[in-house]
Amino acid sequence: MAFYHHHGAAIKYLFALVDFITYNSLFISMGWMWRLRQPYPEHDWRLAALAFNMALVPAIISTLSTHASHTVMMEKTVTASLKGIGIHALFFLAILNVTGNDFIPSVFLACFYSIAFVVVSCANIISRTALKAYRLKGGNIMQVVIVGSGETARRLAMEMTNNDSFGYNIRGFFSTTEKNGSFSDGITRLGNLKDLDSYLENNNIDEVYYSCTDDTPANIEMATKASERHMARFYCVPPLAHSSTR
Repeated sequence: MAFYHHHGAAIKYLFALVDFITYNSLFISMGWMWRLRQPYPEHDWRLAALAFNMALVPAIISTLSTHASHTVMMEKTVTASLKGIGIHALFFLAILNVTGNDFIPSVFLACFYSIAFVVVSCANIISRTALKAYRLKGGNIMQVVIVGSGETARRLAMEMTNNDSFGYNIRGFFSTTEKNGSFSDGITRLGNLKDLDSYLENNNIDEVYYSCTDDTPANIEMATKASERHMARFYCVPPLAHSSTR
């Protein structure tokens, strides 16, 4: 399932690249404008640029989980941007202090981080908007299957298919019992849980959602191992409502 790694992880690192370019472009632009009024040696600015990018590593890592999420609301994107900026400021100031390169005035840093919050947030919102438009045209679609046919599974399917910009394509569902079960919205039944392994082997599936958290440990283990064997990401969905049919 190399497809998943190229298909899903690439988006995450693309957003990380957007962050890297945005941070550096803003720092270089503001640093250049600041030097017009407050000239400093080129050597000091080069060291500051190195420290700046060292601090970017933990800042970008802290937002990767948000970028990796297939469905991210805009407010969470802004919150992640604020978190990344706070972590960058902490590490950047610490590195400057430890290395003795504390020549950058606090007023410059205050201006930079204030503007960075707006610019980085806008860059991420624009990127997310572009990704949604791309998904509406059929790109970056996650191929998923659901294990379970109860109320939790049905509500999960409804949430996934409620908005095309989320980028999910539900290929069908698997029952954990011999009972057929059915989705009210007509999603195809692909078989019982024992059929999951062979289906994953013969189909490009990115994610498996297991909606029967009250099921036996043996069934959960079977679904988990099948997902791992075929490199499909496995999610265990908390029960949204009790259901007598699975």
